[in-house]
Amino acid sequence: MQKREYLIGDVARLIGVSRDTVRFYEKKGLIASRKRPNGYRYYTESDLARLYGIIFRRSMNFSLAHIDRFWNQDMTPEEYGRELDQKIREEEDSVRQLQAVIANLKAARQDCENISRSLHRMEVRPFPAAYLLKTCESHMDTMTYWFSLGQERKDLSMSYIYDYYHYQSGFSLAGAGPEPAAFAGGAEPDADAQTPETRPVYAAALTEERSCLLLPADPQTAGSRDSGESFDGPMTERVPCVFTVTRSDTWKPDMKVVEAMRAWAAEQGLFTAAEVISAHIMSGSCEGEQIYYLEVYIPVLNAP
Repeated sequence: MQKREYLIGDVARLIGVSRDTVRFYEKKGLIASRKRPNGYRYYTESDLARLYGIIFRRSMNFSLAHIDRFWNQDMTPEEYGRELDQKIREEEDSVRQLQAVIANLKAARQDCENISRSLHRMEVRPFPAAYLLKTCESHMDTMTYWFSLGQERKDLSMSYIYDYYHYQSGFSLAGAGPEPAAFAGGAEPDADAQTPETRPVYAAALTEERSCLLLPADPQTAGSRDSGESFDGPMTERVPCVFTVTRSDTWKPDMKVVEAMRAWAAEQGLFTAAEVISAHIMSGSCEGEQIYYLEVYIPVLNAP
């Protein structure tokens, strides 16, 4: 029985690949054509079967080097099974990494929606439920830890840095007008000399107390983690807070924003704590200058 011969166009059509793909595998030495007396190259049914096997293994993401070894080295079913087990582990790890990327994209998209919805608007909402991964003394220390953690654990890359500040305000007396007349040697001061005028001056400040790396416990973000993994560490308390999103030229909330939030709370009959918490959720550019979008929370002491 005469064996059938297939030209490269026939092979490409039957396998469902381009002619260039057939030539590529031939150039890599995975298949070989034969030449007719008239100079036309052809392939046999054995070549087609081999090409089917190559395409099938490529669909499982096996490398060309692996495929070449499979075809050109003796391999028992047990040995091939071990290679398949290793490949399964590699692909499962790739899936986890891809899931982390998708979760990060979804979380970033949610941040965009939060900014659009809450920028310069105030409301009362619970503090986010999150796992506490690390507490540091400063924002920069937490950022350094976050970068190192992201290299080791891609599934924890969608963590947020929350900075905790202590709000303090009050009045001080500032002098105005001429200094009091100096006298020496026990001489009585001139009765006509003016005494300095004093006036109360209001001042407020934010002092950084600590910085925390928090991993949201939201199911959308949790999807980036291994489904079998759980966190036993402490979680945040979902205390009610005055909340807003603001834009700043640093990752520290502007004092005017904090004062406006406290004033808004007072109008609602709410008492606010001295703690101010902010999270940098997105960076951008405005007129060539770096800007930061911040979520700002101030705990409420008498929430209903």
